Amino acid sequence: MVLADLMETPVFVPETLSGMELLDHFRASNAELVFVVDEYGGIDGLATISDVLSSIVGEIQDEYESSGAPSLQDNEDGTVIADARISIRDFEERFGDILTDEEREDVDTLGGYVSFLADRVPARGEIIQHKTSGLIFEITEADPRRVIRLRIRDKRPTAEGAKPGEAA
Repeated sequence: MVLADLMETPVFVPETLSGMELLDHFRASNAELVFVVDEYGGIDGLATISDVLSSIVGEIQDEYESSGAPSLQDNEDGTVIADARISIRDFEERFGDILTDEEREDVDTLGGYVSFLADRVPARGEIIQHKTSGLIFEITEADPRRVIRLRIRDKRPTAEGAKPGEAA
């Protein structure tokens, strides 16, 4: 396969176009992004249809953007709902040292770690068990490229009075 066969013809627009003219240009050319050129023919930047729509209607939250920082949320049944973007450091602060030093070098997030354990991106509904710690990860939300949210069951024995998931 030749790279040139996969490339699309670039679309150039003058910097003098108004937002509505640019929107019309996107509609007519079916392009997803355009290069904006100045009066000398130099590239000033690029614009996407999302840029144009955001300037008209305000900021649009992408379905993959999260509204806040990743979190761990306790359930009454003792499980923990985790945003897969939570850092390994924050995860281990809560559950204790689970990863080896080598694993810590390879992954940054809990979702990445669960994918590492499964040796692929697990699908929604899959259950991955950490063999040495006894933690059980149930994938509650995922797409083909990443884990988004998961439920953690901590089957380790706990100290008297400690909640499951808290280091004794």
